Amino acid sequence: VTLTNQGAPQSLTGWRLQSYGGSPCRPVSEQVFVFPANLTLETGASVRVHSGPQAVDKPPTDLKWTEDTVWSNNGDRADLISADGTLMTSLAYGACQ
Repeated sequence: VTLTNQGAPQSLTGWRLQSYGGSPCRPVSEQVFVFPANLTLETGASVRVHSGPQAVDKPPTDLKWTEDTVWSNNGDRADLISADGTLMTSLAYGACQ
């Protein structure tokens, strides 16, 4: 997942990515990525969150979630949730739309 900040600088402390999957499309409780403390995404900057066996961890631009496979090929959804619990954006594809 790549996030790009198109607004003012934003602290991502306490923000999280929630993965959905299966049929029906539901949150997968063990598939939640919590952004590290003190990470601020500057205007125009991007951060990539990696999962899978070749996951990369080179903060602050590349963050490793897990070496497990999070996303499926037949459909999934990711929610970006702010520290106060507000759904900021949601991306879905395939059977999980």
